[in-house]
Amino acid sequence: MNVTDLNKTRIAIQEIGVRLRARRLQMNITQVALAAHAGVGLNALKRLESGKGASLDTFLRVMISLGWGDNVMNALPGSQPTAWEFMQAAQSPKSSQAKSLKRKRASGATRLQQKARGQTPWKWGDKT
Repeated sequence: MNVTDLNKTRIAIQEIGVRLRARRLQMNITQVALAAHAGVGLNALKRLESGKGASLDTFLRVMISLGWGDNVMNALPGSQPTAWEFMQAAQSPKSSQAKSLKRKRASGATRLQQKARGQTPWKWGDKT
């Protein structure tokens, strides 16, 4: 990583802090209230807003508390359903997205299919 990349990173961290602070103020929330709602320390939130950096966990918790959780995940490329999308789909099971994200189970004959073929399902105590 060269000096230019480090400068871009610092500028981005500062800009993120400015935007988070502006969003918090727009929502008329104090730092104390946001920190409590997000489950982060007040000093961690102050560092994040001042552009001094914070952990990814702190950043994500604050983004979610400010209503921007989806924005983070939408900014990242993904080729398959993510854990985040599964979580969202689970919260709204009636959506068509939830149906498309449903986990595929291993295929195998169901008990009704076995009975139709004249097979009986295995039971505990059966000899093999």
